[in-house]
Amino acid sequence: MAEIENKRGEIAQKLREQAILQVLDFDQMRREFQVSQEVAKRDILRMQVLEMDYHFNTGTIDTPQYLSHVLRLDRQKASLFRR
Repeated sequence: MAEIENKRGEIAQKLREQAILQVLDFDQMRREFQVSQEVAKRDILRMQVLEMDYHFNTGTIDTPQYLSHVLRLDRQKASLFRR
């Protein structure tokens, strides 16, 4: 009977350790996702400025550069939602 209680205690301890590790992993993933969201927000704002420059033909960005920025932003958004 004592052996069963010891095994039960060991299992409970292992479960507590696994739960703590999973909580820590989740917290790290949450923080990484939040950082990715903030970076994406900043890039969206930057893209809006580039779009205005492109549409008003200020000469700071040409069509290939503009399309390159659009593609990069699209890829970033896709990778953000895959996580």
